[in-house]
Amino acid sequence: MLTDPPARAHTVEQARRLDRLAVERLGLPTIVLMESAAAGLEQAVLERLDASGPGLVRILCGPGQNGGDGLALARRLDGLHIEVEVVSCVDPESAPYKGDAALQAAALQAANLPLLAAPTQALPAIVIDAILGTGLSRPPEGPVVPLIEHALAARNHGAWVITADTPSGLDADSGQVLDPCVIADETITFGVLKRGLTAPNAASHVGRIRLAPLGLPRSLIEALDSH
Repeated sequence: MLTDPPARAHTVEQARRLDRLAVERLGLPTIVLMESAAAGLEQAVLERLDASGPGLVRILCGPGQNGGDGLALARRLDGLHIEVEVVSCVDPESAPYKGDAALQAAALQAANLPLLAAPTQALPAIVIDAILGTGLSRPPEGPVVPLIEHALAARNHGAWVITADTPSGLDADSGQVLDPCVIADETITFGVLKRGLTAPNAASHVGRIRLAPLGLPRSLIEALDSH
């Protein structure tokens, strides 16, 4: 269930440590956390569709695990008979997905859900920014840039933009807005609130911030806060 974020914000390194604690102390595979993140995004999408009516959900997926969150979301939405389009900047021949994202991509392929190299001409009702996520400290470059630019253009044409964890192009620690940077209507951040999302200069890019708790026990968050 999505919740309002707590007052305390965390660094990107602390968020990564939380993932490690989930593996080391709980024995949870990291793909469980990815599925929980996708469930949070799914809730945000369903709430928006309930408010606005049916429409195309276009999911923009980058090359890393943030992209994997988007791939997992696509499978879940398709199972709910929601019209979904997945656009990925990954070339499966030269530089395929790795880790949990590779498992999600294989699942989509097995389900005959294509990964498009570019958006179709259809106007989306919702755009999911699953392009870069946290860890960015320099301006986006390369094949992710057209995806960010598409998210900006689609929003200008009325699409509702939901970001996975951190708007792509925003430094999740400092809140610095790099160029280009997604402007989100909602940011669904995973596990803990990222410090950069609360920076004053980030306010125009994050929209409403909500937390997807990932189903981790309170003791794990307390262990994180003790360091």
